[in-house]
Amino acid sequence: MAGDAKDPRTADRIAIFKPRALEIVQRMEAGTGGAAADGWAQPPEPLPPEPRELIESKMIFCERCGGRLGLLVFAPGATDAGHFEDYARKMYPEYARLNVQTWIIGPALGAGPMIDRPAEILKVWPAREPMVRQRPAEFNAMLDLLRNGHCR
Repeated sequence: MAGDAKDPRTADRIAIFKPRALEIVQRMEAGTGGAAADGWAQPPEPLPPEPRELIESKMIFCERCGGRLGLLVFAPGATDAGHFEDYARKMYPEYARLNVQTWIIGPALGAGPMIDRPAEILKVWPAREPMVRQRPAEFNAMLDLLRNGHCR
């Protein structure tokens, strides 16, 4: 199963996929006359590394103390919830290591000037929140509140 073993969402994916995978294998074995699988095989260790992909991100720093405030992950290919989950899974080791608030930001929606176009935004760390659709000014206002309240 793809994903970092420490990511709680990996366990969620396994819980959804495992029973379906076992059912498919059992049906295939029954149809071909082979022995039915009775367990979940663990992959050999170590797992081969996942192909490397560059995902654009930007760290936001406090202007007063220089501390880290948050991580913005840009996801131009995130056009639905599944794509957002892919970005969250791929970036989990990084945002868990950094331990800063993290948002995945999808592409700008609609037509018109970029400054006015909303985007889907998914906060994934430290706690996952529902996806929201915000215009840049709305999201930047929230970041300003975070900056203003940081090291006071």
